[in-house]
Amino acid sequence: MAGIRDLQNPKDQKRNRALILLLSPAMLWLAAFMFLPLLIMLYYSFGTMTGVSMSLTTKLTLGNYIRLTQSPLYSKVLYNSVELAVVVVFLCLLLGYPTAYWLSKRSETTKFAFLCLMLVPFWTSVLLRTYAWILMLQDRGAVNFFLQALGIIESPLSMLWSKGAIAVACTQIYLPFMVIPLFGVLEMLDRKLIEAAKNLGASKLRAFWEVTLPLSMPGLVVGTLFVFVPTVGEYLVPSMIGGPNFESAASVVESNFGLTFNWPLGAALAVIVIAIICIAVFGLLKLAPPWKLIQREQ
Repeated sequence: MAGIRDLQNPKDQKRNRALILLLSPAMLWLAAFMFLPLLIMLYYSFGTMTGVSMSLTTKLTLGNYIRLTQSPLYSKVLYNSVELAVVVVFLCLLLGYPTAYWLSKRSETTKFAFLCLMLVPFWTSVLLRTYAWILMLQDRGAVNFFLQALGIIESPLSMLWSKGAIAVACTQIYLPFMVIPLFGVLEMLDRKLIEAAKNLGASKLRAFWEVTLPLSMPGLVVGTLFVFVPTVGEYLVPSMIGGPNFESAASVVESNFGLTFNWPLGAALAVIVIAIICIAVFGLLKLAPPWKLIQREQ
């Protein structure tokens, strides 16, 4: 290894040292404010709360994880969060891929205009947007009003406090996180490859299936991660729109920390959620590594 290092260009060595120096503050920040809290939470997950004052004991135990695996309540909560994330990812893909594909073929002015319009919702907080969905989906809301005005329904539909309402609201919130990575990849595609496939006799559908879709997989993976990861841990939208009939993992973690003061059990549930997210992240990154885009450009 030393011999290989000696053969490197001095300019490359200097550039690598400068890069490490530039990255050091960010890495220290992550270690201090991300990994250290996670380690503390992992330590809490093996503890127990005892006494009237509910003090944390130093005796480590697997009891919290055993309780989570044996209780159908916590299994249902985890299932709700993962199911919601999968549904929202599917809806974002269903709406986001055609949008990104159409946008990648437009003129620069149209691209800029639509991207700006897509970022407009970020000017409003998620809390206000969630309240807006409550006003639209309630029995006397805008959706029921227009459906009744058009004669489609006779009586108001009960849309609020349901999984469907949560999925729709989350899709509206996270849709830009799917469209933007897909748009970035689709815009970089070499159109000559698609034309070559058509010249060899492939139909538009087959050219899309065998050329466009495989080449856009890195963007699809990044968009899926950007939607799946925050949706699994989503707290605000399920709490406000789901009502008491829907419990997410985030709401149960919050209740264990804020209401019952059972910090070890809440920490154990949070660790399991993080483990599910890590499995999904590593699985998707192995399926289509986004860094292949950099290699392709080089």
